[in-house]
Amino acid sequence: MKSDGREGESWWTSRLIKDDQGRLFGVLAIEWNAKQINKWLQKDIRPTNTTLLIFSRGNMLLFGDKDGTDREDWTGQEYSSVLQALQEGTGKEVIPFIHGNEEMHLFHYMSPVSGYTYVELLPNSAIDQQLNPLKEIFWVVTILVVLLAVIITRRVAKWINRPIRSLVEATEALQQGDFSIRVKKHGLQEISQLEDKFNQMASQLQTLIQRERDYMQTGLDQIVRSFYLAVEMKDPYTAGHSERVTEYALIIYDHMDERKKAEFSRDDLRFAGLMHDIGKVAIPDRVLLKDGKLTDEEYELIKLHASIGANIVNQIVSLAHVSPGVRHHHERWDGRGYPDRLAEKDIPLMGRILAVADTFDAMTSTRSYRKALSMEEAHAEILRCASTQFDPEIVQVFSKAYKAGCFHRSKLPSYTNQSDLPAAAQA
Repeated sequence: MKSDGREGESWWTSRLIKDDQGRLFGVLAIEWNAKQINKWLQKDIRPTNTTLLIFSRGNMLLFGDKDGTDREDWTGQEYSSVLQALQEGTGKEVIPFIHGNEEMHLFHYMSPVSGYTYVELLPNSAIDQQLNPLKEIFWVVTILVVLLAVIITRRVAKWINRPIRSLVEATEALQQGDFSIRVKKHGLQEISQLEDKFNQMASQLQTLIQRERDYMQTGLDQIVRSFYLAVEMKDPYTAGHSERVTEYALIIYDHMDERKKAEFSRDDLRFAGLMHDIGKVAIPDRVLLKDGKLTDEEYELIKLHASIGANIVNQIVSLAHVSPGVRHHHERWDGRGYPDRLAEKDIPLMGRILAVADTFDAMTSTRSYRKALSMEEAHAEILRCASTQFDPEIVQVFSKAYKAGCFHRSKLPSYTNQSDLPAAAQA
């Protein structure tokens, strides 16, 4: 109601007062000055781009905005539309609302004590304005989270990749024949179990492969021994020759540089040395065992033993790769040897080594047609024939080993087991 006082418009609230027996004995009336209430509301409400409306059970009590002035641009019809929106949006805390041409969101709350409904109208533009800084923060946070996730993912991937890569490399090594390879155990339980299984498998494979290699090595040794013993039993004068040639050749091999050694293994040279004269089994006894000087025709037959021996070795798949040493141990550095008249480094290295070892043993062994030379005389003859009959580099290595005392027979290492020779061959 309007008050005649200078305070302007007021609101009045009244309540009947009754005693304990319910009898009416008075009325309590309270005047609410509109401006004072408005100031009170504005004091406790922070300035926003919203319009606050308060309804009492369907009737509007007051409205206010951020500057505390009355909203004269609101009509009764607009208040009615707010009431209608509230009624239609029962159960919803946020209701879409249109005021004029502006889209808004209507937020409302009903007090369970007073029954008053508090309504805020927030324009979409104001929401967007408030959300823009949040969007910027959101994008910054998103980028930081993504970067952090990438860093963590890379670290985790690297952490997981390390044991996996280790397994892959170990598997590749296993495929290439390195059965001694083992993987280092890492922390992941599943990976550790896989690493344990791999190590167990590699260990079992290594045992099996080593066993097969031992069997194969034993078999090859028996084959080679049978071959060169057949030759030495046929020609008693050459008993022990193949073993000594092999020992001399291995001494030369042991004194060569690592680059040269890389061309073939020590075992390859050993097999070639033991079988270098195997072709003599095909030479007629009348030529092989002849006491006197050979005729030109007989000498040509003897020369065939190198190629015949190489052909025999070629028939053994696991030994075929050493046949060049057997075939070319009588080639000469100057190209006047046999069977192919190869010269200098066209002669396989294995053949060049065996040529020196074979000649040295032949000169220091007694034959029916001549006496043995002394070690010193044979050494000097080898040096004299360097660059003509022998590879000068091999001769240099031979001489170095000789001067170190490695070629004295009493000091020769046991490269082969001479006790296995039959009595006829040891005689």
